[in-house]
Amino acid sequence: MSEYRIGSFNMFKFSRQSDSETKKSYETIAKIFRDAKFDIVAMQEVFSKEAVRELVFVLNKTTGYRWDFS
Repeated sequence: MSEYRIGSFNMFKFSRQSDSETKKSYETIAKIFRDAKFDIVAMQEVFSKEAVRELVFVLNKTTGYRWDFS
């Protein structure tokens, strides 16, 4: 039987045009995902596909794995 590590995060208004209160660091988020070694990540309150695309770019660049989203 295979085991998977699944993470679920409320990203609180995650978008590329977030104000200073909701601004997110893609590098910090990628580090959290990488260090936890998640196989699957679910994110809530995502307001921008472009923000997810940027996060996936950073994940692919920094983790050595192929991340994708839908």
